Amino acid sequence: MKNKNIIGEKIAFYRNELRLKRPTFIDKLNKMLGSKYSPQALYSWETGKAMPPADLLPPLSKILNISILQLFTDAEVQQTDELLEKIDQLTEENEELKKEVDQLKKENYKLEGKLEASNTILQDMIENYKKK
Repeated sequence: MKNKNIIGEKIAFYRNELRLKRPTFIDKLNKMLGSKYSPQALYSWETGKAMPPADLLPPLSKILNISILQLFTDAEVQQTDELLEKIDQLTEENEELKKEVDQLKKENYKLEGKLEASNTILQDMIENYKKK
């Protein structure tokens, strides 16, 4: 029942922001969908007496010039935005760490080569010393 009020309040709020009367708004919706909703249906959605059908959420949000998420609570939208920001931040950090790991692998490869060369030189020196 709570979602009825939230969505209805959002529809009413954004409809009023656009300065659209209920009949004008419902006419736009009906023209978009080829349907026959009444201003009374819109009134019942806005007051929480009824919930608009789920398939109306995309057209409603389009007419209201908002995302479907904005029909739900601001807290939910804010949480989604915060999660998306965190994902972006973690993705960037991950990319930086990958570059750092690649650089360390290259340095390790070079050091292994130097160590192998040094070991070969030492082995040769030991062999030469034993021959003398």
